[in-house]
Amino acid sequence: MKDKVFKDIKEKKLSKVMSPSDLSIHPVNGKIYVLEGIHPKILIMSSNGDAEKIIKLSKKEFNQPKGITFSPSGKTYISNEGEPANIMEIELN
Repeated sequence: MKDKVFKDIKEKKLSKVMSPSDLSIHPVNGKIYVLEGIHPKILIMSSNGDAEKIIKLSKKEFNQPKGITFSPSGKTYISNEGEPANIMEIELN
C-alpha cells in the first residue's frame, strides 16, 4: 500500500484503502483488475502483481460494486449489488 499509485488515497487504515470484492484477469492484456466495493475503485496490476494504476469509480453509479469480468474481446463489466442491482459495461482508459 506504499506504492505510488496509492498516493491520492487519503485513508490511513489498510482495510479502508483496499477491501477487494472481486478480481479478474483481462483476457487481452493479461493484467489483473482488483475491484474495491466499499470506496469504489479498480486497482490495475501487471501480470506479475505490480500496482500500475487506480481508477476511482463514481459512488453514485457504483453504489455497491461486487464483481468484475471481461468479455473475450476485453469489454469490461461490473456488477452492483446495491439498489438497483445491475451489470454495467464500462470503458477503462
